[in-house]
Order: sequence, then structure tokens, then C-alpha cells
Amino acid sequence: PQIKCCSYCSPGRTQQDLLLCFPQCNIITVCFTQCNIITKRFPQCNIITVLCFPQLCFPQCNIITVCFPQCNIITVCFPQCNIITVCFPQCNIITVCFPQCNIITVCFPQCNIITVCFPQCNIITVCFPQCNIITVCFPQLCFPQCNIITVCFPQCNIITVCFPQCNIITVCFPQCNIITCCCLRLAA
Repeated sequence: PQIKCCSYCSPGRTQQDLLLCFPQCNIITVCFTQCNIITKRFPQCNIITVLCFPQLCFPQCNIITVCFPQCNIITVCFPQCNIITVCFPQCNIITVCFPQCNIITVCFPQCNIITVCFPQCNIITVCFPQCNIITVCFPQLCFPQCNIITVCFPQCNIITVCFPQCNIITVCFPQCNIITCCCLRLAA
């Protein structure tokens, strides 16, 4: 398909400012100096990307926004953030990255996952079908000595909390309801 490129200079703009319009697409892509934006539109996708502003996107930001059918994705990149957002059908994912956070969010069908990462937290959240898992790590709960892996099998409801100096592995078989909590006062 043809690409209509409009390059113009107005007060406060430079020749490197670009406005890209794709035929039959509802896309507004604005690129400022020292910004790298790639916007792809697939059939049945409505994406409006206005992601690169001087105060939001710096040369350290590389944003790739991909929309699959039946997906609504808004991806925003702040400095020092590495975000990969993948949306499968029947998934609604919003991924937010704060400084010093490395987040990978994977959504399988019939899963609703919100993953929030605070500094000094390492979280891996995996959701299988028929599982509803929300894993949140706050500074007062998760310290650098905490590694939490939460795995949910069908027909299982598990909440796992890890405190410092605790090593917990919780496995749930069908027809099991397990809540495991380890505190310092109970640790050997």
C-alpha cells in the first residue's frame, strides 16, 4: 500500500518531524527528533499512536505496537523501560513499566492478568486456562531475597506469599485448596 508522508516545518518543529498516514487506516503517528516509532496496523484493528513526545520518549525508547484482531493495546514507553506487549485473542492486557523493572506479561485465552512491578522485585506470573492469578509484589512484602513463582493448575486456588529468608514451593493437585505462608518468626 502507498504511504503518504507529510513533512512540514511549523513553529517549534524541525524537518525531521514526520506525520505518516496509511490508507484505510485510522492511525496518527507523530515522530519527534531522536524518536524511533514503528506502528503496524492489521485488518480489523483501530490503533491511534501518539507516543513520542519530548517529555515521554527519549532516544533510549524503542516502541513497537502491534495489534491483532480483537485486541486493544496501548503501549507507552518511559525512559529506562523495556516493554514487550503481546496480545492473543480474547486477551485484554495493560502493561506498565516503571524504572528498574523488567516485566514480561503473557496472557493465554480465558486469562485476565495485571502485573505490576516495583523496584527490587522479581515476579514471574503464569496463568493457565481456568486459572485466575494476581501476583503483586510490594516493597514491604518482596525484598531482594524473595523469589516467587506461582503456578496454578486447573481447579486450584493458590495464594503464595514469600517473606525474607523463606523458600516456598507450593504445588496444588486437583481438588486441593492450599494457602502457604511463611513468616520470619516461624522460620527455622
